[in-house]
Amino acid sequence: MFIEQAYKGLSEGWRYIIGFIIIFVIGWQIIGAIPIIGSAFMRAPDIATFAESSQEMFIDLYEGENNLYLLLMLFTFIGGLIALIPVVKYLHKQKFVTMLTARSKFDWKRVFFAFGIWAAFSIITTLVAYYLSPESLQWNFNLMPFLGLLAITILILPLQTSFEEFLFRGYLMQGIGINVNKNKAIGIFVILLTIFPFIFLSILLIFEFDILITTGVTLLVCSILYPVINLLKTDALKRKWIPLLFTSVIFGMMHGLNPEIEKLGYIVLSAYVGIGLFLGIITLMDDGMELALGFHAANNMIIALLVTSDWTALQTDSIFLDVSEPSAMGQIIPIFIILPILTFVFSKKYKWTNWKEKLTGRVEQPQNEVL
Repeated sequence: MFIEQAYKGLSEGWRYIIGFIIIFVIGWQIIGAIPIIGSAFMRAPDIATFAESSQEMFIDLYEGENNLYLLLMLFTFIGGLIALIPVVKYLHKQKFVTMLTARSKFDWKRVFFAFGIWAAFSIITTLVAYYLSPESLQWNFNLMPFLGLLAITILILPLQTSFEEFLFRGYLMQGIGINVNKNKAIGIFVILLTIFPFIFLSILLIFEFDILITTGVTLLVCSILYPVINLLKTDALKRKWIPLLFTSVIFGMMHGLNPEIEKLGYIVLSAYVGIGLFLGIITLMDDGMELALGFHAANNMIIALLVTSDWTALQTDSIFLDVSEPSAMGQIIPIFIILPILTFVFSKKYKWTNWKEKLTGRVEQPQNEVL
């Protein structure tokens, strides 16, 4: 079983807390950010401009230099990846491959299959959309910038998608899964942390309070829910659905600063949560993250190369420029139609069975594994 792979290393809760701080704060947010912060500081004419630009991740300082900006942004994820590898090896004393898959060795064929099927689908649907509505997709091809983008996309972008999968579907899903099994209090905390964004967004959208009032009301609701959740049987908190849901929600919320959220509204976060849920489900059902790695890489790489727009997180010198007026439902509905179909395709090819046990079963410690 995939989550139980964490028992093959040192899996105490404190190790995951320290490990997450090293990966997220030191690696991703500090070391990884040094190149873009240093470059932006040298470009800004004064401190005030630098500080103002930092609120938009310095994008205005790189106008007309999409490839350079993309490369610098990707370095932040490489910083996280550089931190994650020694954390797994030295802090948890866990073989890295056991965080990736329950198989004896990593299955590259699965990666390439998922990559191929999603890349093919993305390319075909983009070309069909261009044929049916050429006014929505504007030809944007420029050879030299595109060749630079192609190099970055092939050599660097997969490191970004891999890091996100390693962190969410690997490190956090395994770590939370086995520690919820050990401690009921951790399970309650994780559930509250998981439902907090849903309650927050619901209150924000329904009542249109300001952020402070919405946060206060959400905390009040969660405090009322605490004793109700506490009445749950301990067994109910030791199930795989907790780390699956938690990592999916956190994965979605991590995209909350993307420019498309400002353009389309908070409701579009549900699409990111849906993608996270899909990636978590195929990881648990397949006992490894190979399919998730292939899908995620194809999704980001094809988007970067094929279509860009002025309201998305990925601003690239792609082949097409999307000039249509976007809608939140247009982003959300395909996610909850296409991804279940893709899950079905994977399930048939790899003969998945025992869905209930793999997605909602208990996290059981193998008798011969390290505590």
